[in-house]
Amino acid sequence: MRHKILITSGILITLIVIITLAAYSFTQTGYFRRLVKSTAERIVSSSTGQSFKIGEVEGNFFYNIKLKDVTFDVGNESFVSVKELSVTYSIPQMLNTAVLFSKVVPVDRLAVNGAQVRLIKYSDGTWNFGKIGGSEKVKEKDKEKKGPPEWSIIVSDLLLKDGELTLDDREENRVSKYGIDDTELSAKLINIIEEIHVDLKNADLDAPSLGLNVKNLRAKALYTGDKAEVRDLEVILNGAEIKLDGEAGDLKGDPKISYSVSVRNYSLENVGTFNLDSEGDGVFKDPKNIDARINIKIPESEVFGKKLSGSLDKISISGTGVDLGEGDIKSDLGGLVLSGKGDLARLITGEGKNSFDLKVSLKDVKTTEIFSLIEEKTEKKTEAVNTKLGAILNADLRAEGSWAEFGDMTVNAKIERLDIKGKQAGDLKLTGTAGYSPSGVRVDVKTVFKNVDLGTILSKKNLRSRINSELAVKGLIPLEGDVLQKLNASVKGHIGPSGIFNLNLKKGNVEASYDKEKLTVRALSLDGDSFSLSVKDGSASRKGVSLGYDLEVGDLGLVSRFAPGTELAGTLKAAGRVEGDIRNPNITIDAEAGDFKIDDVFAAESIKIKGDGSIDLDNPDLRAEVSTGNAKLKDRNIESIEIEAESEGNGIDVNAVIKENDRFEYEIATTLRDLGKSEKHIEISKIRLEMEDTELVNRDNILLTVSPGKLIVDSFNLYYKDSSALADASIYYDGNVDGRVRLSNLSLNDIVKAINPKADVEGTLSADADVRGTMARPQFSAKLDTSNLAYKDFKDDISLDLNYLDRNLNLKFLVTGDSAVILQADGNADADLDLNNFGENIKKASFNLTISSSGVDLSPLTSLSSEIDKSSGLLILDVKASGTLDNPSATGQIALKDAAFKIKSLRNEFNVSNALIELEGQKGFLRQTEIISGKGKGTFEGQIDVPTLTYDLQGNLQNFLVRPKGITAYLTGNLSLKGEGEKIEVGGKVTVAKARITIPEKQEKEIEEIKFVDDDNDEFVVGKGARTDYFKESVALNLAIRMRKNNWVKGRGANIELKGDLDIDKAFGHDVRIAGTINTVRGTYETLGKLFRIQEGNVSFSGTEKINPFLDVTALYRVSGVEIYVNISGTAEKPVLKLSSDPVMSETDMISYIVFGAPSDQIGSGDRASIQGVATGVAGGIAAAQLEKLLGSKLSLDVISVGGGTGGAQVELGKYLTQDLYIGFERETTQSLFDSTTITENRVLLEYTIFKNVTINGDVGGENPGADVFYNFNY
Repeated sequence: MRHKILITSGILITLIVIITLAAYSFTQTGYFRRLVKSTAERIVSSSTGQSFKIGEVEGNFFYNIKLKDVTFDVGNESFVSVKELSVTYSIPQMLNTAVLFSKVVPVDRLAVNGAQVRLIKYSDGTWNFGKIGGSEKVKEKDKEKKGPPEWSIIVSDLLLKDGELTLDDREENRVSKYGIDDTELSAKLINIIEEIHVDLKNADLDAPSLGLNVKNLRAKALYTGDKAEVRDLEVILNGAEIKLDGEAGDLKGDPKISYSVSVRNYSLENVGTFNLDSEGDGVFKDPKNIDARINIKIPESEVFGKKLSGSLDKISISGTGVDLGEGDIKSDLGGLVLSGKGDLARLITGEGKNSFDLKVSLKDVKTTEIFSLIEEKTEKKTEAVNTKLGAILNADLRAEGSWAEFGDMTVNAKIERLDIKGKQAGDLKLTGTAGYSPSGVRVDVKTVFKNVDLGTILSKKNLRSRINSELAVKGLIPLEGDVLQKLNASVKGHIGPSGIFNLNLKKGNVEASYDKEKLTVRALSLDGDSFSLSVKDGSASRKGVSLGYDLEVGDLGLVSRFAPGTELAGTLKAAGRVEGDIRNPNITIDAEAGDFKIDDVFAAESIKIKGDGSIDLDNPDLRAEVSTGNAKLKDRNIESIEIEAESEGNGIDVNAVIKENDRFEYEIATTLRDLGKSEKHIEISKIRLEMEDTELVNRDNILLTVSPGKLIVDSFNLYYKDSSALADASIYYDGNVDGRVRLSNLSLNDIVKAINPKADVEGTLSADADVRGTMARPQFSAKLDTSNLAYKDFKDDISLDLNYLDRNLNLKFLVTGDSAVILQADGNADADLDLNNFGENIKKASFNLTISSSGVDLSPLTSLSSEIDKSSGLLILDVKASGTLDNPSATGQIALKDAAFKIKSLRNEFNVSNALIELEGQKGFLRQTEIISGKGKGTFEGQIDVPTLTYDLQGNLQNFLVRPKGITAYLTGNLSLKGEGEKIEVGGKVTVAKARITIPEKQEKEIEEIKFVDDDNDEFVVGKGARTDYFKESVALNLAIRMRKNNWVKGRGANIELKGDLDIDKAFGHDVRIAGTINTVRGTYETLGKLFRIQEGNVSFSGTEKINPFLDVTALYRVSGVEIYVNISGTAEKPVLKLSSDPVMSETDMISYIVFGAPSDQIGSGDRASIQGVATGVAGGIAAAQLEKLLGSKLSLDVISVGGGTGGAQVELGKYLTQDLYIGFERETTQSLFDSTTITENRVLLEYTIFKNVTINGDVGGENPGADVFYNFNY
């Protein structure tokens, strides 16, 4: 029997092994895998009604199975796709009897790689997963099944890698993506859904589109049918550490929820770092019945770099009501205390209304730091208020309100206190109530201002103020309907001593009300230092307004403070009434302005204004008169201006007459119509311009139409005898224009006189011009001719023909005189004259131009440049140019003949007999040209770069005279001239002869206005600072100067001959700088009425813009056998004197000798001869300066010295005959030692420089005649 059992068992085992091996072999066949794949696809697709596909099936099926490229589409769009899903399990463990009987499916490992889930919310609010479902039969069978499945699943290790969840919200047109990386967890599903345990060991989640980054998420979770619990949740969210414990119980009844959460270092970009602790619990019965308590604490955090801490304790929710409990927030910026209640029934249930009742207190809020933070974070400067206000805000507010929809919100606020205090801003207090509803805004407040500075608060210097006032303001401002009809408002209070706009207000009083189109002003007065305003009789008996007013302004300059950029001056007195309907009252005015002035444009001794009417643009009712006494319009004197305006129908007739004098008078009559419409019409019926013996008038009405899209000028016309000016134009604001101008035989003298009555231009002008097209594509043609044109020495006729069409620009210009062609220019260009980009386009335009001239008179240049004081000669041209403006090329010649120019800044005349420039492509060459200045000359040659119009010239000077301000000199040497346009840079090395550096005898006074009047020139006025200094702005110097002899510094008592070396430098826009040290050769210095002889010294120029050299000079004064030395130091403008003598004596005696020619103890006690000697000395000393000026100017002497004393008078005269030869004469009278006779000695001095360092000195006459040879050297 045993043997049979063993055989049977062996056979069974063998069969099991065979079956197992067969089954294993079968599972490895392609057929089986295809069978599993197709079966799974069919079952899932059938049960869900969607498309389920498996790419490949792998694994041995006994231990693991792999599915690759799994896709699950819903509605033909991807729902789930998985690159690889791997399940690892143990068949023996599953077949274990205990496991089978407990109905547990153990899974060792479930790995999902590359899973992508796409959740789509459609525009109708439904989701794509809502479409998943089987047939109706399957659904009915599912309904019959009750309770959870009896099987449980245990997954020991579940791994998710490289996953992505996409939320495609097509209702909001927003797509969000969440990356899921390296998630590891274990899970137990008891009866699948009856009890779920999850142990999340690690998870990372990344959602860049939402700005979320989750790292190291760990938690333990439990779910049963009646309970949900999360414990020990820890996560790093966007760098913040978060811990959470939470529990929800009685899920099948009334859920009870409790939680505690801790957040540390949660950072909001550009805001700060927050810390938070919160705990709470509650019961959720239904949306209308919630019972909860919440506590929030904010440990020390940082907001915008400022510390923040606080708490929101005892927040409670009962039903739909919320009690905010006690909120207290403290920060470096100030404090906030918040409490109150609210009801969110509408938000929670969709029924009823929401409401709130809040109390807010602000404590010591620092306004400066708040505004500074706003500017810093928004990177935008706050313009409305001063962010550096430095004020402190304290407030206690209570607000209550309700709303169902935001559009019907009502709010009532009680301002128990609102104080703003600041050292600069002043003190502002506000109390009262305010309310808001969709129909209007209600206010009832009291304001107290104490030294409030609106300029500081609003950061506007022109609003600098010091306001003291107490005002009560009450009113209802409607937000719908007719505002004027529903408005109700009143203001009452007084204004104390205040200041605003640099105006001092002594006092003010106001009491006014407005109630449904009735304005009542019981009191309104303002009294200031320079103005006063008062309103009287301000009570209307019915709807409307009825009041009188008086206004007096002592200085209209105060108006300029309201309108910066406009300068007004003068006085104003005005009175009148305002009566009638509030919307269009009748206004009367009787005003007079005295000494009126606006900028530098218009001034009048008086302006009188009278008028009355209502300003209804659709139906105006107006009468007004304006008249002036003597007035001035820029530089034109006006005798009177009379303007009258009166309404007629829907228009206003305006007549104006301006009378300059008996020779010049202007009149215009016009009607303004349809002022209340979008298209307005102006009809000019009369223009009369009377200018001496010429009267220009219009013969037809001129019509102007102004509309939002265009301006039309129709039938403009002016006539005088056979002269006329006609024009029509349509100007569209989109850039289109269509205009025509016709000028026939117009007198140029009349045209110029209208601009400048003193100008003198003769001749007539005729012109035809047509302009049309757009800014981008203009078209024009113009032809201009003058006849008998004469201005100064210019007496020629001009003809100009210019046209442009389709990029083709053609030019013909002709100047003729005495039946001969003087100048002719012909040219054309291919140019895009798009005015929107004109600058760039014109540079790229290609052109061809030919200019020829037999000789153009240069005398009119004086009118083209104020720097040219005189010009004459002829300009001869024969030039052909082509290329583009930024790359031109030219050939031909430009010549000057018999030209002379006098430049104001250089103060001397230059003469050029002949000059020639030869143009060869992009280079021009100045051939050797001789320029005469004074008795010397300069020879120049060089080249010119045509594209840049720069030049580089080299010159050689021989005694060339230059005379810039403060300097006169003759130059010999080499120069280089470089420049562009008006700017010129002069460099080189030159020797200076006969230089005179003049130090002004006194400071030049700055004068506000200078008038230059010349018999040959028109009068013109140069305002202070308005005239441009050509030499300063456009000339640069870099000169090395060698000074030999006969070069002098004169002024402030000094008359000193110099020699040495100087560097003269000057940059564009700067004054001349002179640097260097030069020695004195001889000379005199005047002080205390005496002329001292220079013994030795040097003068140093420091290189500053102000020419004021340093002096170190020793001067000698001989008198009565005594030698008095004066050492002069300091600067030429502020010299410092120090006295010494031989023999040595007191300073008192030295001064006595200088002044009286004798020691101090001899004054008043000498005999007649001594008294006569003193008188001679004093007379000679006093006359010295005057004698020098007289003889120096008449005889051109370089040295004059006159001295005297008890011994007699001394005189020296000297002059340089050549640069190297000096001759002088000395005469001296002394008393004989043996008797009382007077001895006179005469000497002739000669000094001649042979070489640089060798000088021969000799004298004839005197006690020791003879000659010497000197060798000078520097060390």
